Amino acid sequence: MMGGPHLDFEMWETTNLNRTLLFDTSYTDSVTGAWSNLGYDGVNRLVAGTQAAIAGAQLSVSQSFCWTYDSFGNRTAQEIGSQPFTNAAGAACQLPSNATLYSTALANFTAANQISSTNARGVVATPLYDAAGEIMAAH
Repeated sequence: MMGGPHLDFEMWETTNLNRTLLFDTSYTDSVTGAWSNLGYDGVNRLVAGTQAAIAGAQLSVSQSFCWTYDSFGNRTAQEIGSQPFTNAAGAACQLPSNATLYSTALANFTAANQISSTNARGVVATPLYDAAGEIMAAH
């Protein structure tokens, strides 16, 4: 397929007349390449996926991702490993015992739904907010 994203095979679960997308086997687009092992939670947030290696690019090996969210829907953690995560939708990220955890990025939020700290770039950062709740700087 040329031009747009390509998605193959979906598995759905129907409970109490609600359809929940459980698993997509693959997805390909021209920006992020090929993805597989895509998993979603009960409110259709992406919780797991594996990105294929991209020939001639910086990504020389495939890597698997797992994401967790808070009650506001903010992504609070991203873990990257050498094999697909085995967590059930909505559960904590779990790698198989023979896999390597490459990195973990975390974000913490206040009761006002503002980021209180993050290590998303490998360095712990704490934002400073003005009276209107806008981020002024991070330290």
